[in-house]
Amino acid sequence: MIYNKPILMIHEWKSEFFNIPIKKYENFILRFDDGLYSQYLALDFLKKINTTKIFFISTGIIQPENKINDESIIPCNIAHERARQGIFDNFMKWSHIAEIHNTPQCIVGGHGNFHLDLRNVKLRKRLDIIKTELKMFDIFENHNIQIRDFCFPYNYECEIYKAMLSEYGILNFFGTPNENRIAIEDF
Repeated sequence: MIYNKPILMIHEWKSEFFNIPIKKYENFILRFDDGLYSQYLALDFLKKINTTKIFFISTGIIQPENKINDESIIPCNIAHERARQGIFDNFMKWSHIAEIHNTPQCIVGGHGNFHLDLRNVKLRKRLDIIKTELKMFDIFENHNIQIRDFCFPYNYECEIYKAMLSEYGILNFFGTPNENRIAIEDF
């Protein structure tokens, strides 16, 4: 991994996070999981923080451009439940992701296609799921975004998945057991 700071893991961005001094954030790489709209709403504040910020996006869980986002902050597990029902209003749109991609010190990384949980899946089914998750590379490419960073959903590192991701050019892996990370709620 090319990053040399500990990781501060953030899912939903809450208003109280604005009260944390910017200098404190700068001791970390900021890792934003799941592509929640609340993260995008904090972008102007995040631009002031002099550190790398990586936004891990699941390419199959995106709010359509012609729909209105929900600005309420809900836990990411509830946002994912809603997405499984076809409700994506708590997730970013591609225009938001493009803006982040074009913002200095902000990086867009992969988080799979549908953020699927591989923890209790048998090997044969796991391979089938990984193949569908790798479609994220085509989707990112269609949006002119090349990724080199990947975060394993549910922080579950899967060696087969990792090997396949390496063949697609992923250099940096997050959500691994040896990752030096803390959750912002424990900060």
